[in-house]
Amino acid sequence: MDEQPKRGRLGARIDDAVERWGVPAILIAGLALIFGGLGQSGLWDPWEMDRADLGRRLIAPTQIGVALGASSEMRSAINTLSEELELVPRISELSRSKAKSRL
Repeated sequence: MDEQPKRGRLGARIDDAVERWGVPAILIAGLALIFGGLGQSGLWDPWEMDRADLGRRLIAPTQIGVALGASSEMRSAINTLSEELELVPRISELSRSKAKSRL
């Protein structure tokens, strides 16, 4: 007498499928596990770096671009306001070649 119990037609079909597709299915599942998370953050690029960058941007001072001429009346007002708010203004002037229109 057989030691293994008789299996029905479904059991036989499952056995045939495992014998035929078992190795390729395992290879595909392994490749999906290995390469599936390539676009995600990992050990070399942890997700905390995103939060740290967001924190740096939130505490950074706000910068506002203002176009001023060399003898602008707004310059003294900006300097006075920056002293009151304890901010350091960063003022740069355009050189003469860039200030002229190319029309």
